[in-house]
Amino acid sequence: MVHVCFAARIFDGLILVESWGNMNKFSPDLKNAAYEILRRVKYGLQLCSLDGYGGFIFHYRIEDGVCYMVLCDQCYPKGLAFAFLDDVIQAFQEELKREFGTFSIDYQSRIDTIEKPYYFIHFDRTIKKLRDEYRETNSSRSLHRLNQSLYHVSGIMQQNVNDLLLRGDSLDTVCRKGDDLKVASRRFEGVAASLNMLTMMRCGALAMALICILLVVAFKLSGVSSVSIIIGFALAIVVFAAVSISTRAGKSVSNPALAMQCQWNLANEA
Repeated sequence: MVHVCFAARIFDGLILVESWGNMNKFSPDLKNAAYEILRRVKYGLQLCSLDGYGGFIFHYRIEDGVCYMVLCDQCYPKGLAFAFLDDVIQAFQEELKREFGTFSIDYQSRIDTIEKPYYFIHFDRTIKKLRDEYRETNSSRSLHRLNQSLYHVSGIMQQNVNDLLLRGDSLDTVCRKGDDLKVASRRFEGVAASLNMLTMMRCGALAMALICILLVVAFKLSGVSSVSIIIGFALAIVVFAAVSISTRAGKSVSNPALAMQCQWNLANEA
C-alpha cells in the first residue's frame, strides 16, 4: 500500500505538503532519507523508482517544478503507485487553481515564491482520500487504473537510492567549486582593476613630466611649428599608454569568464 506521499518544490526541496499513514511504523532514519531524497531529486530522473530500503520503495515524478513522491511496500504494484501519483498531481493542479486563480497564472512562479514549508498542508485531506481508494490492489478501481498505466510503467527506470545521493554529492561539490571560482574571479578582477589604475596613474605622471620637458625645449627653440609637433608627439604617447592599459584590462577580465565557462561545462558533464 501507499504509506506516505510528499509534494516538494524541486529546486530546494521545500516540502509543500506531506501525508503519512502510521508514522510510528517508520524509523527516523527512513523519514530523514525521504527528506534528503527530496533535496537531491533535482539531480535525478524525471520519473523514477528508488529502492534500497528493505521492504519499502520510493516512487517519484517531477511535474512543473514540483516533485511528487510516495513510499510504498516493495510488493505494491508499480503501475498503481504511479497511477496514484497521477491522481495526486491532477488534484494538486485543482488546488493551485483554487489558491491562485485560473486567469493567466504561472503556477510554478507562484510556487517558487513560497517561503513557508507545508504551505498546502490542508491538501493532506485529499491525499488521504486517494490513499484509501488505492489501499486495495484488487479493487475494480485499482485494476482499472493499473490497466491504464501499464503503457508507461515499462519505461520507468529503477535505481538504488544511494546512486542518487552520491550523484547529488558529486554535483554539490561541483557547484561549490563553481561558487568558489566566482568569488576568486571577482577578487581577481578587483586586483586587476587596482593594478591597472596604478599603472595608468604612473603613465599619466610620466606623460605629464615628458610634456613639461618637451614644452621647455620647445620654448627654447622659439618655433611655433616645433611646439605643435612636440605637443602632438606627447599626446600620442599618452594615447598609446591608455590603449595599452585598456587592452591589458580586457584580457584580465576575459580570463575569469573563460574559467567560469569551463567550470559550468564540468557541472553539466557531471
